[in-house]
Amino acid sequence: MSLQLPKSLLKFPREKLANPVLQERIDADGITDIELDFHYTGRFLIRFDAVDEITLRAVGNKSLFPDQFERLGNRLIIRGRNLSSVIRSIFDVDFIMELHLPKHLNLTMNFFAGSTVLFGGTGALSIKGAFGEVAGLSYSTDAEVRISCGTVALIELKGLADIRVGIGSSEIGLSKTNGDEQLRVRIGVGSVEFTVNPADAPESDHGGFFKEKLIVMPSGSKIDANVGVGSIETTYG
Repeated sequence: MSLQLPKSLLKFPREKLANPVLQERIDADGITDIELDFHYTGRFLIRFDAVDEITLRAVGNKSLFPDQFERLGNRLIIRGRNLSSVIRSIFDVDFIMELHLPKHLNLTMNFFAGSTVLFGGTGALSIKGAFGEVAGLSYSTDAEVRISCGTVALIELKGLADIRVGIGSSEIGLSKTNGDEQLRVRIGVGSVEFTVNPADAPESDHGGFFKEKLIVMPSGSKIDANVGVGSIETTYG
């Protein structure tokens, strides 16, 4: 079974990065962790497709670009303290970033607002934001995503995952399970939608359309979902 990629990944405007205004490079040797801290991310694509070199490219309003790109030991820190620039440039806040990382790196990210799109990666994932979206494809075996208001749409998570949205929605897709997937999703107000391979139709599916649901698959994988006010929907295939 093949899953459709989230729309934010399919429609990400990579062609606009053909001639980047900002381009940073650093040797990836010895780096194990990436720490991202942004007030506003704009439209941000993180691709885990690099081998020897980490690259950051950006186009758009220069005043919104990251102001720190620095290695500290085994960590690479990228920060963008751009909230004041966003306020001053309220009619010109469009900027696009693309970060290329080796697939095994651990990623920690904090942001206030924006859209972050993931493609690949097997390392630990920790993303916390106030307003916006986290979407894409991730093979992380240890993922934590928390958004106060917005959307989390991820496919192919492997292992432990804890997803929490205050107000908004979450869409999760699994094309195949092997027993390691243990997903927990909590939504305060909003909706949860799961798409699962028909071959993984659950041995047990407890709970109704609303509020909460526990799905145990033949492989041993589990999905535990809870919505305070809203709905939960599961599609097989």
